[in-house]
Amino acid sequence: STQEESTSAHSWEDAASAYSSAAVTSVTSSNNTTPNVLATLIRHDLWSVSPSTVVQALSVLSHEVKAGGQSAQIVQFGGLLAVLRAMETHTRDTTVQVAACSLLTQLDAFAVAIAQVGALETLVTTLKQHAANVDVCRAATIAVAAIGEPAPGLVETLAACMQQHTNDTSIQESCFSALAS
Repeated sequence: STQEESTSAHSWEDAASAYSSAAVTSVTSSNNTTPNVLATLIRHDLWSVSPSTVVQALSVLSHEVKAGGQSAQIVQFGGLLAVLRAMETHTRDTTVQVAACSLLTQLDAFAVAIAQVGALETLVTTLKQHAANVDVCRAATIAVAAIGEPAPGLVETLAACMQQHTNDTSIQESCFSALAS
């Protein structure tokens, strides 16, 4: 029945989340992420219904990119599509949006691939949905500038963002940078 399926799904989600939390704790304490842990973060945690699980996974992935050397594996394991799906699943959660935009920015060496999987369209949607949120606008416009590719509705959305946040120099600069590329 539907209630049994729901309970079963929640039990599975709870068990998987507990495993994932243990893996994330292990990763962050050892600073030695294995390909299996990266795959778990990408293939499970970024697909979670829990925004906090998604944010934690995005944070670990961002840490790994900053630490050096994991960008290609993140892309190889399907990280780009998983990040976009997380953004689309958690459209109302500004913490997910900011963390996802930050990771996309850090993966800018793969800008063409990021654009090809539809990230710019997702970023345009994010900017429209969170036009009043300074943190989301700042992170999303920096990501758009880092990717440096055109997208439908991008110019209009960036112009609206600049008008909304006239006193935020980082948003203004990243919008100009995105428009110039």
